[in-house]
Order: sequence, then C-alpha cells, then structure tokens
Amino acid sequence: MANISSANGTITLKGRWTQKAIDAFIPVLNSWEFYGQYGIQSYYSKLSLKNKTTDFHGCGRWSFSGTLDSFDDWTRDWIKTNPDKSHPLTAEQYNEFLKIMYDKKLKIEITFTDEEEGVGFRVNETGVFTSDGESLCYETIRCEEEDYEEGSWESLGCKSFDAAVDFFAQFVVDPDKKELQKWVKAFVLPDKCYLYTDEETNIYEFLEDNFTEFEFIEYFNVLYDFMYRFKINENDKWSALKDFVTNIYGWDLDNINEYFKFDLRSDEEFDEWYQELQNQ
Repeated sequence: MANISSANGTITLKGRWTQKAIDAFIPVLNSWEFYGQYGIQSYYSKLSLKNKTTDFHGCGRWSFSGTLDSFDDWTRDWIKTNPDKSHPLTAEQYNEFLKIMYDKKLKIEITFTDEEEGVGFRVNETGVFTSDGESLCYETIRCEEEDYEEGSWESLGCKSFDAAVDFFAQFVVDPDKKELQKWVKAFVLPDKCYLYTDEETNIYEFLEDNFTEFEFIEYFNVLYDFMYRFKINENDKWSALKDFVTNIYGWDLDNINEYFKFDLRSDEEFDEWYQELQNQ
C-alpha cells in the first residue's frame, strides 16, 4: 500500500486568463478530488478574473509531485469510471479546456509544501501545468527538500514539542515558559507519545509504557540541571517521576552531592528555531 503525503499550498492562474477559460477550468479543478484519497482535496476561494489564486490542501500517492505528474491520466480515468453528479466533467469539456490552455498559452502554477511522515520527508516545490493541446503536462520548476533527521522535533512537529513542554511543566512551580522550552529542546529526546498526555495522566504508568527500554532524556545529569534551574513542585507527579527513574534507571534524585547546570542556547536562537517549527 502506498504511503500518503500531505500537501498545502497555492494554485495561481498565470497568463491572460479569460472568464471563459476560468469557467472551463473549474469543473476540471473540482474533479481533481479524484477518489477522495489522492489529489486536491479542497481549495478555499473562488477563482475569478479578480482573484487568480487560491489556497489548497491535497494528498499524494507517495509524493504530491508524483501525483501531479499523473493528473492527466487520472482525470481521464475519472471521467470514464467515476461520473460524479456533484463534480460533473465530460471528455468533451476536458478536451476543450486543454485546447483553450494551449491556444492562449495559459499556465497553472502550483506552489506547495509536501510532507510524508512514514518515509520522513518535507519538500517545498513550485511547478506548472501547461497543455500541448491534447494532454495536461506538469513540470517542476523548483524543488527543495528540507533537511531534518527522522525522529527529531522538526520531523514530529510543533504539537509534539509543545506537548513535551506541557508534560515537564507539571513538575515545576510557575515555570519560565521560554526557559522550559529551551530545556526540553536541548535535553528531552523527541517522541510523539507526549501528545497523548494530559493533567490526568498517571506519570509512572506513562513513563513505564514508553520509556522502559530507553531513556527520555539525553543523560541523567540533565535531571539535576532541571532541579537546579526550576523550582520543583514536590507533588505526587514529581514523586512518580523520581520513583520511575530510581526503579528503572537506578538514578537517585534525593541524594545529589553536586548539581550540574548546563548552558542553553540564546533566546534569539530558540525563537528562530521555534518560529520555523511553527511554520511547518
């Protein structure tokens, strides 16, 4: 079974589009929902002579770029095998649209970010649809693959990172959010399991279920840094974390002869990183 990628971007009409050409394109665009799994799932504003750009969300079979390359074949297959009363499109309409595009040298520019979590890639791409009069042709103009490690906060996304910050905030009295965020980024091993925690989560059971075979932080000294840097909330949750690291890892947090304090990155460096994480 093919992996599904998720793409978000814009569709822009390039060239001297007339209302007739736009009207011919709309039923084609609507048909690109295809089978509900791949294609352009939705677009968010009506195209017109005054508005030639719309945002969209789409899904790709392995990649959205590869799916765009197959749009002509898929459109013709859709016409033959999947007549849809809500998005009617005939072969005659499609062929007329291709002829209009070719005669007037019109282009459809697609700019998008495509992400597939299974394989682990994120691509920024711009491409254009043109017509040779008989078929729709897709060409990639620009493609940049973002470089991030699988299992990093960048690959897991901002929600996973924020959930980890919220998890560790439970052990602190009035935490400095920026300082806690910087600490989590520096020392907590990225994991999406934090998404499934809340204030009612049993801390010991959560740690036991997810971190028995490997640790949740870079090394044990950073917990000493955590205790030095923040005012610990001496409650049942903190007691559960201490019990877990003692029973499973053999770390004794009650008898520390020397505190370790590590340097964190500057606020400016973190803010730049976090802004990029939010924009993914």
